[in-house]
Amino acid sequence: MTYDDLIGKTMLAGITYMRGDEVEESVQLFGTVISADDEEIAVELADGKVWTLPPDLSAVQPAQKGIYRLKSTGEEIEDPDFTSVWTCYLNDQK
Repeated sequence: MTYDDLIGKTMLAGITYMRGDEVEESVQLFGTVISADDEEIAVELADGKVWTLPPDLSAVQPAQKGIYRLKSTGEEIEDPDFTSVWTCYLNDQK
């Protein structure tokens, strides 16, 4: 898979923010990949906002066919092209 393979495709991403061993927040989002390169993967959501993800293709997988429901909003997406799962570790250092 290359960055170019993602352009124009639908991405479903799950991001979990951890503080120590505790889940601070979980975010699910989906949209269309509008750009992807060795700096970032940019996903445009239905409301026009753009989320950026790290440029790590090993975290991007072809999605299995089916209906996916976002836990936070109840929105459903059918047959996205790709999925991506991320865990971000927060710290309190300033």
